[in-house]
Amino acid sequence: MQLYKRGKYFWVRFTVNGKQYREGTKEVTKAAAGTRATEIINRVQGGKPRAAIHGAPTLAEFAGGWFTEWVKSNARLAFKSREYYLYGLLLLRNQKIMSMRIDAISAEDADMIRVAGSPSTHNTALRTLRRMLNLAAKRGLVSKAPAISLLEENRRTLLVEPDAEQRIADELTRPGRRRGSLKTALYMILDAGMRPKEICSMRIEDVNFDRGFVYVPKSKTRAGARFLALTDRMKEKLFAQIGARTEGYVFPSPRFDGSPIKSQALTAAWRKACKAAGVSPDLKLYCARHTFGTDAMSASKNPFVVMKAMGHTELRTTERYQHHDILELGAQMNERNRKRAVN
Repeated sequence: MQLYKRGKYFWVRFTVNGKQYREGTKEVTKAAAGTRATEIINRVQGGKPRAAIHGAPTLAEFAGGWFTEWVKSNARLAFKSREYYLYGLLLLRNQKIMSMRIDAISAEDADMIRVAGSPSTHNTALRTLRRMLNLAAKRGLVSKAPAISLLEENRRTLLVEPDAEQRIADELTRPGRRRGSLKTALYMILDAGMRPKEICSMRIEDVNFDRGFVYVPKSKTRAGARFLALTDRMKEKLFAQIGARTEGYVFPSPRFDGSPIKSQALTAAWRKACKAAGVSPDLKLYCARHTFGTDAMSASKNPFVVMKAMGHTELRTTERYQHHDILELGAQMNERNRKRAVN
């Protein structure tokens, strides 16, 4: 027996004599729905069925019912994995594949999924779909889960070098431009390593100019809640951005009252600024965060401090920013070779 919610009511799905059935319980609480579901099953077993389900559920039914419940209640599933799959469900929500029967989905159907954002974001949706189909196969709803291929994820290796930073900053402050928010956001990423979405959701109440820090209450990971130091230019730009306001979002939406600016607006403005400044389109806004991690690691030589500042949950994620130390090691080997005078 499987209880799942559609709208405000719980539905029950069950099998009797090899036939699948589903029926609405007309109950809004899980406890009451469980009692009603037992009555429904007893009625069907007594030879008074309503409508049998021919075939497997749709992906939307499976996702909104059993899979969501499994993600939220599975004690063996790590917190990070739960958030990952719930985000994947959001990405899949408006995809055509959600209306397909789960046993009719093929690898070709998965290839038709289109998710805005990076290959990593796209793969979040694909991995969630793959997990759902594998679990459906274990439950006997699918004879065999299709082999879903992921997109190739290119690691961000580009840095925001001083020349590119200056050209973009000049473009953002050129007379007639209305991109002051982007310049403030750029410095928040370059100087504190904040994620673009963290910047968009930042509130004035979380900025402390007197003590020189900003608090990030919620982020992508459990370690995302953290305090970050404000550099002098961050203070200057934030002070101008906030003005006389005492509460609300630091970057309010210009279109919707009470809402923050969307991260897509920042990335779109970044692309326009890079194009106008003659900077390579391969340089993404997120590269500024990569630049912070690289420079912070090179300056501090302390991966634990950098891990905390960037909101990483695992040290191995932070260790990707140690390549400057590798370059320094190469320079030290060159010096050693010169002293040895060996050609």
